[in-house]
Amino acid sequence: MKSIHVLASLLLLAFPAAAQTIATVTLDVGSGGNLGQYTSQTVVNGNPAISYYDVSNGDLKYVRATDASGTTWGTPVTLDSTNQVGQYTSLAIINGNPAISYYNVTSGDLKYVRALDANGTGWGAPITLESAGSVGQHTSLATVNGSPAVCYWDLVNGDLRYIRAVDANGASWGTPIIATGTDRVGQYNSMTVVNGMPAISYYDSTNGDLKYLRANDASGTSWAVPVTLDSTGSVGLYTSLKVVAGNPAVSYYDNTNSDLRFVRALDASGASWDAPVTVDSAGSVGQFTTLVVVNANPAISYYDSTNGDLKYVRATDTAGTSWGAPTTVEATADSGSYASLSLVNGNPAITYYDATNCDLKYVRATNASGTSWTAALTLDATIPVPITGQDTSLAIVAGNPAISYYDASNGDLYYIRANDVGGTNWGVPVNVTASISGNQGRYTSLAVVNGNPAIAYYDETIFRLKYVRANDPTGTSWGATVTVDNTAQSGWENSLKVVNGNPAISYYAPANGLRYARALDANGTSWAAPVTVDISTTSVGRNSSLAVINGNPAISYADVVNNDLRYARALDPSGTSWGTPLVVDSVGNVGLSSSLAVVNGNPAVSYYDSSNFDLKYVRALDTSGTTWSTPVVADSTGFVGLYTCLMVFNGSPAISYSGGTSDLAYVRASDTNGTSWGASLILDSTGSVGQYTSMAVVNGNPAISYHDATNGDLKFARLTYPADGDADGLLDSWELTHWPTTIGHGPLDDSDHDGICELLELAFGLNPTLPSAGGLPPAVDDGGYLSMTITKQPGVTYEVQSAGTLLTGQPDSFSAATTTVITNNATTLKVRDNFLIGTSPPRFMRVKVTAAP
Repeated sequence: MKSIHVLASLLLLAFPAAAQTIATVTLDVGSGGNLGQYTSQTVVNGNPAISYYDVSNGDLKYVRATDASGTTWGTPVTLDSTNQVGQYTSLAIINGNPAISYYNVTSGDLKYVRALDANGTGWGAPITLESAGSVGQHTSLATVNGSPAVCYWDLVNGDLRYIRAVDANGASWGTPIIATGTDRVGQYNSMTVVNGMPAISYYDSTNGDLKYLRANDASGTSWAVPVTLDSTGSVGLYTSLKVVAGNPAVSYYDNTNSDLRFVRALDASGASWDAPVTVDSAGSVGQFTTLVVVNANPAISYYDSTNGDLKYVRATDTAGTSWGAPTTVEATADSGSYASLSLVNGNPAITYYDATNCDLKYVRATNASGTSWTAALTLDATIPVPITGQDTSLAIVAGNPAISYYDASNGDLYYIRANDVGGTNWGVPVNVTASISGNQGRYTSLAVVNGNPAIAYYDETIFRLKYVRANDPTGTSWGATVTVDNTAQSGWENSLKVVNGNPAISYYAPANGLRYARALDANGTSWAAPVTVDISTTSVGRNSSLAVINGNPAISYADVVNNDLRYARALDPSGTSWGTPLVVDSVGNVGLSSSLAVVNGNPAVSYYDSSNFDLKYVRALDTSGTTWSTPVVADSTGFVGLYTCLMVFNGSPAISYSGGTSDLAYVRASDTNGTSWGASLILDSTGSVGQYTSMAVVNGNPAISYHDATNGDLKFARLTYPADGDADGLLDSWELTHWPTTIGHGPLDDSDHDGICELLELAFGLNPTLPSAGGLPPAVDDGGYLSMTITKQPGVTYEVQSAGTLLTGQPDSFSAATTTVITNNATTLKVRDNFLIGTSPPRFMRVKVTAAP
């Protein structure tokens, strides 16, 4: 009769105690500054003045000329530097002093600030006018019936909103009202007083139409039914509303044909309108329009995105029925975005953004009609803190870590790859979009596509989703960019993955919700038409994260209207059709900063709970994500949970995120499903760090790319553990896989009471927190001989022995000398006994495990 017996003998080794280490590297500190976006110009106490956004520092700024023509300028003044503020500025004279409406990017609020004097040398404290949701984009400020008023866009609900102060200075304000909430409307708005009542031109993104709306009273307490001015294709972006020859008129961009257009009403109130006129159609022209009456005739400044030029055109009559030839005002560099036109000392003048040099510039005509122009002046180009390293995405490229990221100072997409597998030494950053004009590189997502690195990103100049792939496996040179979605404002917060062999991208489009696009080939040279996955609310699809779940693509994302975390999975492996989206968490305001990954076979999501300022995690109960468990809080210490990235490390889910007081934080579950979580680790707390985290396993340890907002840098941190820092005979990394700490676990302990001590659990790949049914290597009959095959684990050594008795001290007691090693490589050890089964005495085998971290 055969007798098979497996025993174990333990030999423990001691090592000096050591602590975990965090290697942090600053990869790119950027160069130059980035300012001059979202400009608004008007004449302030006789001299031209400009409000604008300082991208590098995230501030609202103001500058005024020291003379009436704008030949010399004063020092720029920072008006608001609380978080990221100053986009969508609108500058106007309010009760004699300059004032500005603008958008607080960080909190999503509408704000207002007014100077304390007529020149704008001193300013009052900024006032928040509305903070419900994400409001305040596309602002337009004007004096309405003696008090300041602002029209603006409500991103969450997709409404055009209006608010008016209850006093002449704007010290206190009334209740915001919805000027119109039909469909998704209100972007690119422009407000002025038309025949005694406020009126607004704007873009209806649901229908792709240019619309006009006028109040029923002088204060704007109620509003009439909107009038559609142009509905031929997608039209109505970048509107500018002015009174021209007594009647309202609008300049705007025809997105379908990429033309500059103009339309004027047939009456003083705008009840009926003339047919639109195409003013310029040479290339892609007409973005960032400003309409002003110049020397009795309407004139428009605008951006030529085909050539990257600032242009100006003036009508040949007072009503704008015919127009002269356009004038290129500046053709050097990429100039003309964020243009703002006004009359300065009798002549037209334009302030604008130089995207090549990231500067604020100003130019004024030499005559009253604007037929000739002076050389442009650079008004603000000196920034102490350049910004790079936003929107990071980390991946392993040709064996080494690599990062795609956004350089905000220069408006470019960058890529950098380490020279070694651990990321201790890095190569020179590569400007992927150096040959492309405009602001490139927002919302980057990096993946290896058919052997070469590839990046999905958002082109913020033409507002399109783009894709680019390297020409080689390491990313030293890059191919031409491909426009994946040509719909306006498509590509926010995208996620790139390989789906069924081809690259695919999930992303947010304000007018179309959550979208998905997949390439028609393995390299991504051509793409299928995008698929709308979810447009159930007016702002659904934010912060999308794409992964392949049980063979089909799936996406986690936020529904900003209902403040829910959502999940959708395709019905086929390519993502041509999609199932009904599921609400995974709807308790409070949740779902932003979502990251989707497969955890122990089922989909799981990390995300931000902005109601409680917590980091949350939820895992599905099945492999496809049709049902989900109750969400758990992974970290609730302070203001935590933004910029999450979820991955599996050593068998358990782990999350990188922004934690505490704007620190870089990391937390890992204490089990394989993520039902309980260990203590969080602060990896970097030197200033405001931890934005835009992206995580991957780098040379066996978790590593994170992230943005240092204090210094405007791209950084990389890798968390490493000593083999056995507490010298207890168990690998620290293995202990942290199953427990939140290395303390309290010895090699002879048996936490799950299954009769198998911790060292054997480590040696045979078992879970020490769950009772194991079997799991120890058996001795089997292999051609008449006992043999044993072991799958090797790190941190231990093995010696297989055989014997003819279980009694110790006998001549034939256990010994490796009576065995033959058949296989011994990095992963497998196979050993055979030297004696045939069935001979006398019976044969036995055992394995000796030695702790050797």
